[in-house]
Amino acid sequence: MKAIEKFIKTITFWEILKGLKLTFSTMLTKPVTRLYPIERPVIPPVFRGLHAMRRHPDGSEMCIACGLCAAYCPTGCIKIKTSEGPDHKKKLDTYEIELLKCLFCGYCVEACPVRALTMTQEYELADYSKEKLVYTREKLLANGERYRGKETHLD
Repeated sequence: MKAIEKFIKTITFWEILKGLKLTFSTMLTKPVTRLYPIERPVIPPVFRGLHAMRRHPDGSEMCIACGLCAAYCPTGCIKIKTSEGPDHKKKLDTYEIELLKCLFCGYCVEACPVRALTMTQEYELADYSKEKLVYTREKLLANGERYRGKETHLD
């Protein structure tokens, strides 16, 4: 019985007919396509987008230059250089995030003990030059000012 059934399926190209049935059934339905610049996608509140560095209400930086964000980063895209300040505390000299290497995993945000680093809802990050995708401390602080109160909190 199995041999006869296999022979009939081989002769009639059963698998090809099943594939054609699926193809023709999808041709009858209307495609779901969004016109991107006009119709924006709905972004969930926990979306991890562009990084931002926050400030205290008095305008000073929240970052204490501990380096935990760079230590927790799985790709090593965060580069930090520190020095000793006049009051023998760490002082942040440079802070860079290479977005081309970043996984947007959020580990850097979770590692920050003072919540100085956060992620925004910004998702349009494409650019033509690699240099523009290296975010320095100044760019991150500007993002923090621009997206104040709109950050993604990973608590």
